[in-house]
Amino acid sequence: MSPRLGAVLARLDVTADPVPLAGGTNATTYRVGGLVVRLLRGDGAVEADRARKAAVTGAAPPVYTHLPELGALVVEHVAGRPLTDTDLRDPDVLRRTAASLRRLHGGGLTGRVLDLRSALDSYARAPGQPAGWAEHLPQVRARVDALTIDAAPVLCHGDLVAANLLDDGQRVWLVDLDDAVDADPAYDVANLWVQAGLDDTHLATLCTAYGPLDVERVRRWALVVAYTWTAWSRLRVLDPVPVDYDPLAFGDRLWGYARQRL
Repeated sequence: MSPRLGAVLARLDVTADPVPLAGGTNATTYRVGGLVVRLLRGDGAVEADRARKAAVTGAAPPVYTHLPELGALVVEHVAGRPLTDTDLRDPDVLRRTAASLRRLHGGGLTGRVLDLRSALDSYARAPGQPAGWAEHLPQVRARVDALTIDAAPVLCHGDLVAANLLDDGQRVWLVDLDDAVDADPAYDVANLWVQAGLDDTHLATLCTAYGPLDVERVRRWALVVAYTWTAWSRLRVLDPVPVDYDPLAFGDRLWGYARQRL
């Protein structure tokens, strides 16, 4: 056990053995009895604020405490298993996920507005982007401008991959909201749909269950999302973190999606 984790457990006055939890690029996470401890890179103030806003909606676990001097965010453990991309092909799971997203999107704004244009400009200066990526940058920038100019922002998760969803059979819980952002709700749905490799039927189920959401708007966001995550995957190779997936394979799959539609 690291001294930092030991100090957190001492502050919490818990004696249960910590169990490492998989995944995540922003924190090292442990389950300790009925709590989940997230050791963050900084003091965790921003992440704690986002977690509290999400918890109020009922879509995310309640925050137990925040220990800024130790960079620790502690949330209550919720029953449920982490989902996989395959799980998301089940219409019932998709409907539960859409209902939780709708709850989250009713929460308080973070004050951090989605700025994909700046992210894309930054990625354009980085080495290693796939052949053809740079030549499509002006077109994707224009798509971002068109999608954001009339969007009413809501509290979005910002990193909706299957591993950040816990299903207890009655409700899907959204976890790891470190990247929460104020954005178009269709942006969140597009992230989930395109990253999981779901098909048109799944998209229709998601949008209908969400109640309702413009399918074509989600598709337009999905192209932007796939293009952006392609570039992110290349940077992740240069700055690896201990997560259980291959960033290049992830990026190549999304680049295949985007390239066919550009």
